[in-house]
Formats: sequence, C-alpha cells, structure tokens
Amino acid sequence: MGGFVNENTYDRVFSGCGNLETVTFGEGSKLKEINDETFMNCYKLKTISIPNGVTKIGTQAFYQCWALESIYIPKSVTYIGTSAFAHIASKVIADCYYEGTEEEWGNITIMETEG
Repeated sequence: MGGFVNENTYDRVFSGCGNLETVTFGEGSKLKEINDETFMNCYKLKTISIPNGVTKIGTQAFYQCWALESIYIPKSVTYIGTSAFAHIASKVIADCYYEGTEEEWGNITIMETEG
C-alpha cells in the first residue's frame, strides 16, 4: 500500500496507517515541512525519500516505523525534531543518505531524543 503527498502534511495525517509501505511525493513538490507525528506508527513503511525544499522534519515524524530500510534527507532540511526517527529497528536500515556535506549536516538543529 502506498500514499501520495503533494504539498502539505498535517500532524498525524498518516499516523497509524499500519499497511503503508511507500510514500511518493509529487513531481516538483512544494512541501516545506513534515509535521509532528506525520508517519508515526506506520509499522510497514520501508522507504522514504524526503523531497528537496523540505526544511523541517517534525517531532516523532517517523516514530516506530519499524520496517524503515531506506531514508533520503535533502540538504534543505535544517531542523529535525525530537524523536523524529526514534524506535526504528536500526538493524533494518540499510541506506541512510544525506544530500549535503558533513559540515552542512553539522549545521542542522537536531533535537535530543526523549527517554
């Protein structure tokens, strides 16, 4: 099962969609933020490629996405909220790619994970 996102996400919009495996963002997406808990508890979500232009990944945006294998983060991201990627089976993630440099990664505000 897949989902389609073009311009906006809202808090918890896909939260608990237990059969969601992939997400496709529209060509030339104008998405600026992945809001809090947007994909929380999407246990079967396997891959996410965040589109260029997104500046914020909200608090617990991908919390408990246990099947997550691949993550692409564009260099436009400047903020990653608390526990955005918490409770992911880290042994499963085979591909985590950040588009920018190590220095640019160091400039991202990354909030501490709770507990």
